[in-house]
Amino acid sequence: MDGMFIPYSIDAFSGKVTELSNYRHESSRTIFPIDLDFLNIALFAFKKADSQPLHIVETNAESAYAVSGNLVARATESGPYNVELSNGVSFQYSATVPPPYDITNWDVTVESWTPSPTEGDLSRTETIGAVTTTNRKTSTVKTPINVALPTLTTWNNIPEVGKNVSGTGFYRATFNWDASCRQIRTTLY
Repeated sequence: MDGMFIPYSIDAFSGKVTELSNYRHESSRTIFPIDLDFLNIALFAFKKADSQPLHIVETNAESAYAVSGNLVARATESGPYNVELSNGVSFQYSATVPPPYDITNWDVTVESWTPSPTEGDLSRTETIGAVTTTNRKTSTVKTPINVALPTLTTWNNIPEVGKNVSGTGFYRATFNWDASCRQIRTTLY
C-alpha cells in the first residue's frame, strides 16, 4: 500500500479490530504478509502514520499483533521463533504449545426451520385511497431437535437431523482446560 500506515485486521464476524505488528515500510509503501486459504477473505484497515512506531518487520511466528502497546507473537506449534524489530533488534525465543485434543460428548440442539402448514397464515391489509391490498405470507415454524453426539459431525450424518434440515445449531460441551496455557503468546517488547 502506498504511504506509511499501521495495518489493522478486522474480524468480519465480530467486528473486532486488531492492530497488526508484522509489517515494514519500504520505498514509501507499507508491506505486510497475508496468508489466505482458497476462497477465504480478509478485511484490513489502515491508519496513517506520521512516524514509524516500533513493530515487527520479520518473524516465523504464526502471527504478530499489538496489544496494549506491547508487541505479541502467536505460536501454534512448539519450537524456536525468530523476530526482527523495526529498530534493528533481532532475537529468538522458544514456545511450548500443548498438544491438541478432541472435545467430546456434545449436546446439540438443531432448530429446524420449516414453513407453517397453514399457507398464508400471516396477512396485512392496507388501504390507500380507494385501493385496498392484502399481503399474505407463510410463517416459519421452528422445531428443536436435541441430539447427543460423541464427536462433532455434519448434520447429514446425524439421523435425527438429516440432510434436508435448514436452521440454526447450538452446540455445548464441557472440557477441562489447562489454565497455565491460557495464552500461548509471547510479549516481545
